[in-house]
Amino acid sequence: TTIEAKAFYRCYKLKLIEFLDNNVAKIGSSAFAYCKNLSNFIVPNKVVKIESRCFDKCENLVSIVLHEGITEIEEKAFNKCQKLENFDVPKSVTQIGKGALKKCINLQSIHIPGVLLCKDNIAENEPNDEPVASFTIPTNFASGCEKIISMKIMKLSESLTIENNAFANCSSLQSLFFDVSKTTKIGISAFQKCDLKKVDFNINQDSSLEIGEHSFNNCEKLTNVNFINPDSLLENGLEIKNGAFKECLLLKEINIPNKIKGEIGEGSFQGCGKLKKVTLPT
Repeated sequence: TTIEAKAFYRCYKLKLIEFLDNNVAKIGSSAFAYCKNLSNFIVPNKVVKIESRCFDKCENLVSIVLHEGITEIEEKAFNKCQKLENFDVPKSVTQIGKGALKKCINLQSIHIPGVLLCKDNIAENEPNDEPVASFTIPTNFASGCEKIISMKIMKLSESLTIENNAFANCSSLQSLFFDVSKTTKIGISAFQKCDLKKVDFNINQDSSLEIGEHSFNNCEKLTNVNFINPDSLLENGLEIKNGAFKECLLLKEINIPNKIKGEIGEGSFQGCGKLKKVTLPT
């Protein structure tokens, strides 16, 4: 059984979907988009892909259950699901599309096993996930999610890429702990205009870190950026691109590790009016 694209598109009064058997193997793009009264949904066990905009602007969707076996969540699958508070990604998911959780304004908790944990009050030993080799957090993944407070990004055995604007305008995000992977790239404006006060980069042995253009631009409450174990970086293993910390108005001190590659980018700390001390590489 398949539910094809836009099958229930703009069924504004639809509140409940019941599957009487387990034979649904596909739910097409925008199948339930704009179902503004849909509140709960359990994805059938044979579905392996959440297609693009499948639940776009389901404004009252409170609960979505995704099973192990799903491998892909496509572009804007849950865009503007404004009542959604928790989102757990199955371990089987290897690819997430652009804007999958964009502007889910009440989203407080996100878990991508081995990659990402967002919730209030993350304990030091959380989460206890199996390691992941490589992953990409896509463009606009959770941008505009206004209730996320704390975030922990885990060490991957190979590479992690956080694409452009992935968490931009997460206006309640206060703390970020970044366990740097072997190869880590933070894209343009990835954390722009977040309410961050503290960013910790825990540098693991023989790792590299690229802080992309305007990554933390306009994080106006950011006071502390810490590079923990900086000597563990590869030679030339750190890049700070143009405007990376531009207009971080409360940033007071920055200690730049010795293993930075080339120049510190143009406008990297422009407008950091409270910056009193900068330690540069020798």
